[in-house]
Amino acid sequence: MKEQLKTILLNQYIGAIAIGYLVGRGIEAFVGGFMPGINAALTTILTGGSAGKDYWTGVVRGSLLSNLILSTFYFGISFLFASWLYSIPPSDSENNPVPSETSDPMC
Repeated sequence: MKEQLKTILLNQYIGAIAIGYLVGRGIEAFVGGFMPGINAALTTILTGGSAGKDYWTGVVRGSLLSNLILSTFYFGISFLFASWLYSIPPSDSENNPVPSETSDPMC
């Protein structure tokens, strides 16, 4: 069952799409962690006021920490999934026939 699932994920490119999605979500979470800080800095620059020390220490640090943990989770899951999927090819020889030397059209 596990080998059949691995073969399907490899042959139909579903595994590559899933890994790409997880990496994309990880990048989104990483960049999203810095957005509250950038927003507060732009607000301070544009309004000439201060966002307040509580906002900087609480919201920005909490958002950054939670998004960095989330991006680490996404990257870790995508790495584990990619290493399982692409490290060892499936052992099912029926789906991956080996061409013989005489069947080469270039010879």
